[in-house]
Amino acid sequence: MARPRHILETYIKATPEQIWHALTDPDRTRLYFSDLAVRSGWEPGDAYAYDGQHGPAVEGVIEEIDPPRRLTMTFRMVFTPELAAEPPSRVTWEITPVGDACRVTLVHGDLGLSPATWQETATGWGIVMAGLKSVVETGRGMGEVPDDGRSPFAITEPDTAYHRTLAIETNHATWDLLGRTDRNEDDAARLVHVVHASAYHWSIAGDITNWARAEYLCSRVYSFLGRAEPALHHASRGAALTAAAGLGDFDLAYVHEAMARALACAGRLDEARVERDRAAAVPVADDEDRAILEGDLRDGPWFGLPVLT
Repeated sequence: MARPRHILETYIKATPEQIWHALTDPDRTRLYFSDLAVRSGWEPGDAYAYDGQHGPAVEGVIEEIDPPRRLTMTFRMVFTPELAAEPPSRVTWEITPVGDACRVTLVHGDLGLSPATWQETATGWGIVMAGLKSVVETGRGMGEVPDDGRSPFAITEPDTAYHRTLAIETNHATWDLLGRTDRNEDDAARLVHVVHASAYHWSIAGDITNWARAEYLCSRVYSFLGRAEPALHHASRGAALTAAAGLGDFDLAYVHEAMARALACAGRLDEARVERDRAAAVPVADDEDRAILEGDLRDGPWFGLPVLT
């Protein structure tokens, strides 16, 4: 499965040693990396930082180093609170001799949980690569590059296809875990994690219908685990989203089913009975969908509410 990342390549008329020196020498990095000086002991496990006038702007740990061919390090921007709060991503530099020049490849990966870092580096790495080439080949940096509103071809948002793929995958995983009859405590914890992961990815890749259905599934999970408060919370959120989207039929029926089950879980059986009756009364056009709904209305747990026959 593809993961959010940036990949850039350029060709530099220089030796691998000259390019490596530009990557690891603080006087050189100042010329092309936003006036930041890189500092490190350059051994596996060593910390590094790109320092500016106000302290570190980027920091991480050297994971792999093979001069003058390959450098891999964790990467975390720390010059704003939003960026600093994201988990580290990973940057790899590769230098490959090609005739009298070298191909320099930059791969910035593991960005799936770091959308602000993804956004910040989406065009920034192109400026860095161009500056690196200029420094190595001419000894001079590019100088300040004015913000011209970015290229009309620049990618400004993460590819939602990635998030949609994960939303579907975690949705299926949630239903698989709900269907197991041998769930243990670890599975219960996994259920909570995976259903919220699905809701998160739908919040990026989906529309209001997906968001409403994600809230329904969160409520269902908490009801099945006997946790009334979050079950009611997510049932209410799902109801609000369903109303806002003007959804009916299958979706409206499951708004009432989710609320009925959450109320039953809370011991509010009279209210639960009313909501379950409302669910059963919603017209559902598709016969297969109707059969699925009726099966769910019969299946427990109903926490003391008489089971439908």
